[in-house]
Amino acid sequence: TLSAPHINLYGYYRRTMPKLTQMAQEGVWFANMFSNSTVTKESVPDILYSLPIDRYGGHQNDSSVSEALIALPESLRAAGFATAMFSTNSIAGPTWKSDQGIDFFYERFGFKKDSKINPTVPIDDVVNWFRKHRNRPTFIYIHTAEPHDPYSPPDDFRGTFDISSE
Repeated sequence: TLSAPHINLYGYYRRTMPKLTQMAQEGVWFANMFSNSTVTKESVPDILYSLPIDRYGGHQNDSSVSEALIALPESLRAAGFATAMFSTNSIAGPTWKSDQGIDFFYERFGFKKDSKINPTVPIDDVVNWFRKHRNRPTFIYIHTAEPHDPYSPPDDFRGTFDISSE
């Protein structure tokens, strides 16, 4: 639900995500990444197993992953990486077997239109985890539910990107 063309890291003319841009400048990011599905239950395994849905055994909104498959974090952990997943979407986590090979898992689930739970992954927690593991290669997967409906920015951001004034 977050479109790359609207992020300054990918060339958008507005400064939309300065912390993400800073993190990318200090690490690795991918310029050409495409989702095989618009459905989270299908796209998360696509990313973690590097296979399209018809190859990992899932189908139509079901991510039943074969036990024989090895997830990217498992391979990286075996190569000495510290691995972490920060998620505010229950589909990206243990319930859907998205945590294979993850050493540290942060979860804060429960986003809904009427929920008072903050759907944002706390970037300061991500940075602190990274700093604790800076002496070795790291893999961090961040899955935030924030760009989902309802599209109501916090008060201090309201109107920041109001296109009616352009």
